Amino acid sequence: MTSPSGHDPGLEMLAPYFEGYGEPDEIWEGQVAKKARREAYAAWLGTLAPWKVFVTLTFAKDRPVDSAKSFFRRLIRELNRDLFGKRYSRVVGHSYFSYVLASEYQKRGAIHFHFLADRPLNFKLLHDRWNAWAGFAQTAILESPTRAVECVVKYVVKNDDIEVYRSGWRGEPIARPSWWDWACGEADWLAVGSG
Repeated sequence: MTSPSGHDPGLEMLAPYFEGYGEPDEIWEGQVAKKARREAYAAWLGTLAPWKVFVTLTFAKDRPVDSAKSFFRRLIRELNRDLFGKRYSRVVGHSYFSYVLASEYQKRGAIHFHFLADRPLNFKLLHDRWNAWAGFAQTAILESPTRAVECVVKYVVKNDDIEVYRSGWRGEPIARPSWWDWACGEADWLAVGSG
């Protein structure tokens, strides 16, 4: 809608934000836009799942993004197979846990990942597999999901790379391993710290 003078009042309101920028890409990469994107992603991710685990996966060697993501998908399969067997997808679909994956490039140029999960994970298996295949892993049980979401969102906005999976499975494994039991109680869950 235009004003009686023929100007769009919405554009007039936004004009101060565009001063000094020649191209739309420059606006999108500006601090105001980045802050708005971080806030929008954080609000959205905060509603997707009750995030419980924060994991950082680092590669010992530099890898292309596609190759690096194939290692992540392999890890997801291993964590699911460990709990539900080879045919886990018949029970839980892609994964028994929801996750958000963001990539970060280290100073040395190598990619590494940060991801959140909403269900218990077998930390020992995760560390053993990742350390054997790719590099090293850090795991932490979240005391503040909000801070972890903000950390992941920082890399999402910085690198424009996000992978989100929302699991529809809400059950429990029939044969619950010991790591699941300690992870399910809220008090026990928070007391464990990082692995």
